[in-house]
Amino acid sequence: MTILITSVGTATSVNLIRFLKRKGISVAGTDLNPYGYTAGSMMADAFAQIPPAADPGFFPALLGAIRRFGADLLIPVHDEEVVFLADKREQIPCGMLLAEAPVIRLFHDKIDSCRAMERIGIPVPARLDRDDPSRPRVLKKRISVGSKGVTILAPGEPCPESDLKENLLQTYVSGEEYTVDALCDPFGKPAYLVPRKRLEVKSGVATKVLVEKETGLIALAEKILEAYPIPGFSNLQFIRDEGGRYWFVEVNPRFSGCGAATLAVCEGYLDSWLSFAEGKPFEGTLNRDVRWQSVVTRYYEEKVYHADHL
Repeated sequence: MTILITSVGTATSVNLIRFLKRKGISVAGTDLNPYGYTAGSMMADAFAQIPPAADPGFFPALLGAIRRFGADLLIPVHDEEVVFLADKREQIPCGMLLAEAPVIRLFHDKIDSCRAMERIGIPVPARLDRDDPSRPRVLKKRISVGSKGVTILAPGEPCPESDLKENLLQTYVSGEEYTVDALCDPFGKPAYLVPRKRLEVKSGVATKVLVEKETGLIALAEKILEAYPIPGFSNLQFIRDEGGRYWFVEVNPRFSGCGAATLAVCEGYLDSWLSFAEGKPFEGTLNRDVRWQSVVTRYYEEKVYHADHL
């Protein structure tokens, strides 16, 4: 079996490559950077440089890589790739476990996704139609990736954006940040819903997390995924305030940047994903082998490429 992973210049892809190769699976990769300029390109068994998702040449180049490497499964990890490929699934000559295009587009839009959560009774920080400098607020680009386009505004600090139709301004909720790594079968039934609390963050990426059995948070994640099924990988983000209440932040219908923490504490996580990618339904117990109360720390490792042409 060969699995093709996109954007291998990201930590997200590097982690998937590591864990898949430990299982003896052949991994091919693509990225906009040339070979040797990312660790992931050297870790993969095969590599192709292709344009970014916004480039007209992206899809033809990706199809060429799939055929060239004989890929059986495709895992897109970058948000723009996920959005683009959701509409192209019928043209992709290999398996791909991904949510339906309307669900992906919904969660790509921060304003629409918050409205959707309010409709199903998920607590969401109040949206402000006009600026209120008397309180702390958070400003988010309507369409953005990760922590990019997010600005925390202190009381007295004016909002730098006047167009609140294309930007999301909310009351700021202070508290602990949680991510729920989710894995669902082809029909959207969850096999894993694993909450982890951020203990340390560097440059917007969690480097130390605590895997906790937060039953209330698991129940919220189940409610969201029942209303909006996401087969395969996804991650749901929340903030827990000082009173212990969880507030919705966002859903990403892809593997998480710190998803390696969950892979490290769930022995059957990838095996389950491989089974689901073959179309098999989940028939086991939710979170059957999670090692709860685990602290997972991350580190960097160097890869060296000798570039003769430099």
